[in-house]
Amino acid sequence: MSARRSNLTAFFKSNVGLVFSGCCFTMSIILIMLSRYYNGFSQWYAVNIYPVFPKLIGSVFSRWNYSFFEAGMISLFMLLCYILLKSIWITLFHKQRRKKYFFSRLRIAGYILSFMFLIYTLTCSINYQRDSIGTVLKLPVEKVTVGELDSLCLLLADELTALTESPEWKDSLRTLDDMAYIKTEAMNSMKNLGKTESSLSGYYSNPKEFYNSKILSKLGIEGIYSPFTMEANYNSDMTPFLVPFTLCHEYAHLKGYMKEEDAGFIAYLASKNSPSRIFQYSGTFHALSFTLNALKDEVSGEEFNKTYRKLPESIRVQLSYIGEQGREDTVLSRSVANTVNNFYLLANAQYQGSKSYGRMVDLLVAEYRDRLEPDLML
Repeated sequence: MSARRSNLTAFFKSNVGLVFSGCCFTMSIILIMLSRYYNGFSQWYAVNIYPVFPKLIGSVFSRWNYSFFEAGMISLFMLLCYILLKSIWITLFHKQRRKKYFFSRLRIAGYILSFMFLIYTLTCSINYQRDSIGTVLKLPVEKVTVGELDSLCLLLADELTALTESPEWKDSLRTLDDMAYIKTEAMNSMKNLGKTESSLSGYYSNPKEFYNSKILSKLGIEGIYSPFTMEANYNSDMTPFLVPFTLCHEYAHLKGYMKEEDAGFIAYLASKNSPSRIFQYSGTFHALSFTLNALKDEVSGEEFNKTYRKLPESIRVQLSYIGEQGREDTVLSRSVANTVNNFYLLANAQYQGSKSYGRMVDLLVAEYRDRLEPDLML
């Protein structure tokens, strides 16, 4: 063990380590620039190169039920705490070692970060510039009108009502207690989409429950996709009927659709086409929530309330319940999480930031346009 450790230390101290770090960083920058400024590169990469990674990396970490991504985050936090405490100790009591200690730690951190940056570029960043699912499915996405948003809200509400009024609804609710079934059905629903769209076919890893899900709830997060371990992580603390859509959403990221509007629409299609009424409800409920938020941004409070009051009482109760759950969480933590997420999206050339989530509604309207009735509009 000591010999192995000394060899690793020698590597980091040598010029080989510096060259390795420089190559990783340079390659990452070149690939990102190609994806953003060379038309067609990202789509070619997404179709021909990227599919190797979900199978290669995902199959390794999928063998265990716990989330390696979550374990990694906890380990990283503990390591940073240890380094901070040791740095303080060396600064106070070993000033002669201070310069050497900090320089070596910064150098090692640089090597590790450059390698992780390359992994992130290969498994995530490039795919932000791939063709959207709307383009792939040849959906005629046009400018959405307020009337179409209003009509879509009512149409989605009708679909939710039809599901809950079905005699089979109560029996289907029992499936929410069977997480093994929910996970399997999420995988099958995505594979069924893959039969008609090849970019969604192939390998799917085992979805992972986030053990510290209450933290995700505080941050307002339903799920997290890890590009380093190819894991689809979900928040087990949220309302159970939200889980099916979330699993499909994270699976869409696994298939290289990194844009939130793309992953959301794919999750909607997978949920809606599932034979499970719980999946259908989960997908339609999320679609209604996104559409209501889009409508709220476009009209006055009075006009929005006019549409909202048209929704069946049972649906308004459900929407209110979900909203109340969000308000119970720490406002500051959600604000910080939204700020970080917005910065992350901007860094990946998603210049609408967190507003890109709402662009899923454009795809929904395109999907429903021939069913939107003018007499239901504002």
